[in-house]
Amino acid sequence: MKKRKIEKIIREDIRKTTPDVLSKIDLDQIEVKKPAKKGFSFQRLFNKKTFAAALSLSALAVLLLVVLLPGDTLPPGPDPTPREYVFEEKDEITTLSAFSAVTLLHQSGDTLAHASQGVHLSLLASSPSQEYLIDTQLDTLTRYLHIVEPIVLGKDNIEFALSESPREDYEYQMLFTSLDLRGQEIVHTLHFNETEIDEDEYYLEGIMTVEGVEYHFEAELEFDEDGYEIELTATHPTKEDTYVTVKQEIERDEQTFEYEHVLYGETVFESELTIEFEDDEIVIELEYEDDGKEVEFYIVKENNDTFRKLRIEYEIDTDDEDEEGVITLTIVFDAETQRHQYRYAIVIEEEFSIIRTRPYRLFE
Repeated sequence: MKKRKIEKIIREDIRKTTPDVLSKIDLDQIEVKKPAKKGFSFQRLFNKKTFAAALSLSALAVLLLVVLLPGDTLPPGPDPTPREYVFEEKDEITTLSAFSAVTLLHQSGDTLAHASQGVHLSLLASSPSQEYLIDTQLDTLTRYLHIVEPIVLGKDNIEFALSESPREDYEYQMLFTSLDLRGQEIVHTLHFNETEIDEDEYYLEGIMTVEGVEYHFEAELEFDEDGYEIELTATHPTKEDTYVTVKQEIERDEQTFEYEHVLYGETVFESELTIEFEDDEIVIELEYEDDGKEVEFYIVKENNDTFRKLRIEYEIDTDDEDEEGVITLTIVFDAETQRHQYRYAIVIEEEFSIIRTRPYRLFE
């Protein structure tokens, strides 16, 4: 965990101290003159027999390199698909912001009961059964996983379908289709109107329905040469002065979402979720403070060939104690309740192993 922190600090320092010169250079205006051709003939150096032998030896050497050396020893070529923003189109940006804000807001009345959680303790070393710091944060992590799942599985597993809205009050309909960790499709529907304020600024307002509950949202979206910024607020339909605001922005190969959850006019929770690229994989970082605890989660997809597993590294700091560990997250089916559950297999401080579960009930 500390290694990830150090790497992030180094990357941010490089970004701040390295001027963005390339984007200010008009490469099309640079004229490159072709070098003058010089007369040269291999026959000046070799006769025909010598040249043929040298050519054969060169071909043999290349063949031996390809066959004998492992692939990662050869010098890498240019990346044919440079890393792009995970979501960069206007409709994608708006949809993802609305989806994440409404998803958090929909859970504002939920209490994922501790009484319903399954608890199992197995020890890698001798230790009394106890509650760890991570136990106090699993409910919060569970709420955010419904946002994280479609993102961490990759853009290839998400589809945005824009069409004319069948609702009289709205011009557009967006079908947002994603996969969960079970590999099953989940479809969310948004209806919205869009007003162009100027060339690079838009105002949007619309609705998203979750489990029969209709949430209204408003957003302002602004583009510039460095990326974009959007501020979107989703409002609860029945709870007065209860809403979630998300501010999303892009900076090079990093997207950041800042959430503020207001309940009956009082800010009750703030968090930051960052999408980063590390070694050609998507890493989700979730940070927040909760009752004097500083909490960080780093979430990645465990395997490229399965939807069913995430690896989550965490660190929780308090004034009195710190705790870090690694979680392997899967979704399992509980035969007794006939419902799916999140299963958290947690290794704490490389010493203790525990199992925790939480209901996987949203959108099910």
